[in-house]
Amino acid sequence: MRMSDEEYSSACSDAAAAGLDFGKYVRKLLSDARPAEQRRKQREDRRELERFVALVSTEQKRIQVRVPDVDPHDLSLILSTMLRPVARRRFFLRSRGEMNAF
Repeated sequence: MRMSDEEYSSACSDAAAAGLDFGKYVRKLLSDARPAEQRRKQREDRRELERFVALVSTEQKRIQVRVPDVDPHDLSLILSTMLRPVARRRFFLRSRGEMNAF
């Protein structure tokens, strides 16, 4: 969505009057305009992500002791890929010397 120059100037002055920078002001307007169901879904998604990160971290700490030669960041990447649901996994295929993500 594009703003006209007049709308942009008005929004900038409104943001300044509210004591916010323009980016924060626009994000607040957008969050206020989102339906409650969408905000609830975003909160659930955020909680699910936090649980997933905690699970990967726990498993990484448990396994790292058994494989000390593996870089901790690499191990976290491997575990996060393995623990994702199959539909959300990312596979890397190598063909003709190029790396492609799918």
